[in-house]
Amino acid sequence: MHRLAKFTLILGLLLFMACPRRARKVSSKADLPATTEALLARLSADQLTYITLALSYKGTFLGERRQNFNLRIQILKDSLIWLSAGLFGIEGLRGLVRSDSAFLIQRLEKVFYYTALDTLRRLFPAYTLSDMANLLLGRWPIGLGSLPWHWDIKNGTLTAPYEQAQLRATLDSAPLRLTSWEVSLPTGATLVLTYEWGTHSIPSRITVTLPSEEKILLQLLEFQPHATDLSFAFRVPSDYKRQPLLIK
Repeated sequence: MHRLAKFTLILGLLLFMACPRRARKVSSKADLPATTEALLARLSADQLTYITLALSYKGTFLGERRQNFNLRIQILKDSLIWLSAGLFGIEGLRGLVRSDSAFLIQRLEKVFYYTALDTLRRLFPAYTLSDMANLLLGRWPIGLGSLPWHWDIKNGTLTAPYEQAQLRATLDSAPLRLTSWEVSLPTGATLVLTYEWGTHSIPSRITVTLPSEEKILLQLLEFQPHATDLSFAFRVPSDYKRQPLLIK
């Protein structure tokens, strides 16, 4: 039970922060723009069109033991990101991100976490809800465009400093798309996110690698843009303990 509690909390934090695998060389460079400006312009133009979006994943947590789970994510563009994760039909975690704040219910230990979005941005500079959604959807977060990116066309990587961290995005061509994010912290810890692409217009598989080498695998089961009748229910039971998600 304690292992599952740890897993659900880690999952919620990762989805809120969108923590980004080590760079892979691109298979082809023929279609890659030569300048940073041209590359960012193409990436920024490739945005997924939707107002509402429903996603479901088969998840696996690989730590001391293997743990499978189900994950649902619902998005109201620029307004709300809602998620629910559980095992065997029993919800263990529910999260809600708004334009100014984020909330997490951890049902196994009856804890309600809350934080301002500015606090999360200290860990990763996703400036809007659309940017946070794009990190999940394999699209370029436009809010990151103002960082001083360096484009290494030979290795297919974009790198930039953010506060005391280093960000690296790895790209492939034909078609041009992201294959990984990496955040290197001043402590030497590295958070990594990799995308595997299939027939959908979003990644068919996402792998999150923690500094501890524990992994979260997300296999896409359902991708439903323009979904109707979505519910963003988020009721906090009165007997739950309340505490900050992160301390400023």
